[in-house]
Amino acid sequence: MYDDISFLEYIYEKAKIEQELIGGTLKKIIELRNIELENVNIIIKEQLYNYRKIASSAKTMLERRNKKIKEISIFSKMMKHMSVKINITAESETKDIINILIQESKINIDEIIKNSKEAKIKSKSIRNLSDRFIIYEQEFISKLKIIKIRESKNI
Repeated sequence: MYDDISFLEYIYEKAKIEQELIGGTLKKIIELRNIELENVNIIIKEQLYNYRKIASSAKTMLERRNKKIKEISIFSKMMKHMSVKINITAESETKDIINILIQESKINIDEIIKNSKEAKIKSKSIRNLSDRFIIYEQEFISKLKIIKIRESKNI
């Protein structure tokens, strides 16, 4: 069960891990494989910015509550990176990478909703931050689905 502080720490960690995942692993995979995904790259950059905003807001809220920011464990980062790398193979096509991004965002939404329901959050600003995180993920999924549809029509 989360209280305000532990829920903010959870949101901060989740946003930072996703920021690293999108900013690092997936972007590198896409660039290294020379996949022509200009539209996806634009959306990834937007989502990276959204994750930074969420992490920054959570960090500011924690600092206002005189809480020190906990660094994210290397184990947590590695687990997330490995879960994505395993799903991307040399034969992965654009639609496969888009599906992985969509799946990761759906998992994030489910986890945030579940943890939010279990939390005893008193602060409206923390609830709003959680809601904003979910909205960013939903918008990301919608944009990716549009690209996926366009990609399938070009084939």
